[in-house]
Amino acid sequence: MTYLRALLMRIATAGRLLLSGVRSQWRLSLVLIPIAVLALALAGYGWWWRFLADRVRESAVQLQASQIALGRNLEWNSFEISGFPYLVDTSITKARLMAPDLGVSIAAAAIQSELLAANRAQSALLSGRAPAAAAAAAGKGHAASATAV
Repeated sequence: MTYLRALLMRIATAGRLLLSGVRSQWRLSLVLIPIAVLALALAGYGWWWRFLADRVRESAVQLQASQIALGRNLEWNSFEISGFPYLVDTSITKARLMAPDLGVSIAAAAIQSELLAANRAQSALLSGRAPAAAAAAAGKGHAASATAV
């Protein structure tokens, strides 16, 4: 109990020192606080973009696993994600789908898709919990686009 009390006293003392420093240097604080808030916002956006990019990669792996479970073969040579900070741009090269149960074999030299990182409708679609309005917006081409070459 005494260790906890000593720790709390040290934290309180550090807080008082910090507060007194802010009071004496308030003009400097007016400059540093907005910079710190901006840095945190940029770091948060970078984390959000990486989260979306990882979700796109996970979705592709889940699609591949579901096709294998159906007895189909879905494969590609390379899967690249780029486009930071504005887009989550996905490029797949030499994609192949062989579905013996359907008697179909499909090959594409390249498949590219774009996902706007700041679009909430796309985020809902990616998570699989899309409301009807978000799904309708995506269907109209407002949320995402994909092209196969």
